[in-house]
Amino acid sequence: MFLFAANPITAYLLSVSLLSRWTSLITGNVRPCERVVLFPTIASQVLRRSGPDVDNNNNSVDSDENEWLIPVHGWVFTNTRHKKRRRVLLSLLRKTLKTEPKHKSMLERRLTPFIVDNKSLKRVRIQVENTKDEDVMIHKLPRTAKNGHFHGLIRLSLNQTKRLKASGDGGGRILKYHALLDDASSICCDDGRVIPGEVHLLEPTGLSVISDIDDTIKISNVTSTKALLRNTFLEDFEAVPGMAQIYQQLYKNRNASIHFVSSSPWQLYEDLQEFTTRAGFPPATFDLKSVRVKDRTLLNLIACPLKAKTRIIEGTLTRFPRRQFIFVGDSGEKDAEVYGALARRFPRQVQHVLIRNIGNLPPTNMTVRMEEAFDGIPNSKWTVFEDTSEIPTYLYEEEQEASSSAASTSSSMAAAGAAATSNARLDDLVLSSV
Repeated sequence: MFLFAANPITAYLLSVSLLSRWTSLITGNVRPCERVVLFPTIASQVLRRSGPDVDNNNNSVDSDENEWLIPVHGWVFTNTRHKKRRRVLLSLLRKTLKTEPKHKSMLERRLTPFIVDNKSLKRVRIQVENTKDEDVMIHKLPRTAKNGHFHGLIRLSLNQTKRLKASGDGGGRILKYHALLDDASSICCDDGRVIPGEVHLLEPTGLSVISDIDDTIKISNVTSTKALLRNTFLEDFEAVPGMAQIYQQLYKNRNASIHFVSSSPWQLYEDLQEFTTRAGFPPATFDLKSVRVKDRTLLNLIACPLKAKTRIIEGTLTRFPRRQFIFVGDSGEKDAEVYGALARRFPRQVQHVLIRNIGNLPPTNMTVRMEEAFDGIPNSKWTVFEDTSEIPTYLYEEEQEASSSAASTSSSMAAAGAAATSNARLDDLVLSSV
């Protein structure tokens, strides 16, 4: 009390701080010291009217009864104050990986997201970006869970979305929004930050590429634990040569959407997103692993990816039953087994499977493994490659107008032959090693 009386400024600042904390706890407002990250997601259409929507001139017409379902996923956290825990983890990794002084900055940067304080019970509001004042839409999302993540669902009519798409990027394929960190009902004010987010609008038909990350587009060496840790925590992420160009051609020539489904944890999202942009990959969504150092979800890092990947990809296939899919993975983990099982279950949707051979098995064993993984699937629908030049060009070349059914048939036959020849390359390696 004497301290307060003698230092009115200190008393005032302390009162404001306490009031701000209590207000944040009750309202769920994000405080200036807390960070918000918004992850890119996939939106889908729900058509509630039966029959086509057309006018008297047979032009398509959007109905307000139809809508877009827009998932919003984000993370609220603050940098940890547990300096002791930070020092222990840094020391452990330095000894394990035998780091050099030049690695200090990168190690601290990559490790920090794993030891942050996740903020639960926080509430984030979303404003969808627009070009007209009358289109302003603000949505309050559910509070964050223990891991600091929140998931919400925004519903927009087709007409609303059409007006809003004009402010997005990617030729109308991406809708922009941002988080609001202030609340008009609160004494707290906007802290000036702009937290951007985006959602990829997937039409009911079209082409999607579902891709792994580690050793598929980024050199990680997942088959060696020590090399994987070094590439994850110490080194700049390095792209697999030629993959960015293939994905760009798929994105531009075939209007494909790109979706990364990986065993990497969400803590690496910002570095992975920065890497894909720097390496020249097109805009993409991410679906990563949920990991929390403080509980048993940490075991997800070493869990078999078979079940998790299957569940995520199966959900996407089910949401978009009329879209075609190309799967891209590598031989380092279980991509071939996951993709093969899904190709058998969804034969009409899975157009092709690409597996990058990282040389982790002898040729004979690799051939046996791939034949088992893709048992019952035509050779023309899967390709094992070491260099991107071995990927069938018809998968990413610009689609030609179907002016001649004969020309279309000839092209399909040539494509199937090219894919079969690429797969036969494994058998050639076996024969040459005998």
